[in-house]
Amino acid sequence: MMRSRSVFMSARARLPMLTGWALSLALAAGARAQDRNLFQDLADLNVRLKTPHYGLAGSIDDVRLAEYGRCLEFVYGQYAEGFAELLEPSAARRRSTLADAPDSDDRFRVVILATEAQYNEFAAAYFGNRVEHTRGLFVPSAGLLVVRDDPDSAETYEVLFHEAFHQFVQRHVPLAPPWVNEGLATHYGTARPTPQGLALGRRRSDLITVVRRAAEARRLVPFEEVLLADAVEFYNKEEVPGLPCERVALNYAEAYTLVAYMLSDPGGQAHLQAYLRELAQARGADEVASITRRHFTPELLERLVEPWLAFVNR
Repeated sequence: MMRSRSVFMSARARLPMLTGWALSLALAAGARAQDRNLFQDLADLNVRLKTPHYGLAGSIDDVRLAEYGRCLEFVYGQYAEGFAELLEPSAARRRSTLADAPDSDDRFRVVILATEAQYNEFAAAYFGNRVEHTRGLFVPSAGLLVVRDDPDSAETYEVLFHEAFHQFVQRHVPLAPPWVNEGLATHYGTARPTPQGLALGRRRSDLITVVRRAAEARRLVPFEEVLLADAVEFYNKEEVPGLPCERVALNYAEAYTLVAYMLSDPGGQAHLQAYLRELAQARGADEVASITRRHFTPELLERLVEPWLAFVNR
């Protein structure tokens, strides 16, 4: 934890990590199974394992599927810690949408595929795109998490926990801007399962290095631009002059390190908590931008730079 004086006013609360659940599933009409009769369509997954919060389908064996279920419950506990009060209004608002749903089971839907070929075929059949060079994705339009199994369990866990957070936050803070969505997802992607639960706190040295190099080259993106960026701006793939990376990589790196810094500081945790509480009630992009500006004023952002860089360089 940083020992310098916090730039945030309050240190009263731990950062809560989201709780409550309700299903909002936009179905892909008319899709048909491509592999082992996994499902008839996305509304009718052949769920082989139900945990308290997840319904898992897929082509991997039962033992491996159970391990994924166990790990997802571990990370759900981290997401949910302390967020009951924060997300209760959001969950209640969505509960009304379940009245006409054919399936009242509100577990998060997850598909685990055994091979890269199955994973690519699934994406092509249901989402109209190829996903080479990825190991998993969350599909917001379907509320569905899809992961391919891999012998490299460390890499697989990172993808699983990162994408599962996107699935989780879409349900409870559906208009969360890219910086906080990706920043928190990257933070949770550093988790690793242990017999006692999840171990958090591993620093993403690759992203920290991106920030350090950008600072040395005087190419950091102003915080205001990162925090107010919409999806098009945040995922911009233009090269950054003077750096061997695209703008999206620098945005990710700044978002992740800012979130990690705030989580290391009790006042920062409380500040992020209050910000997410308001975002959960937002009704549109303009309101999200207004909330972001109110919680991250130019004065606060200016004060954040020095301790944030000290955190990055420690």
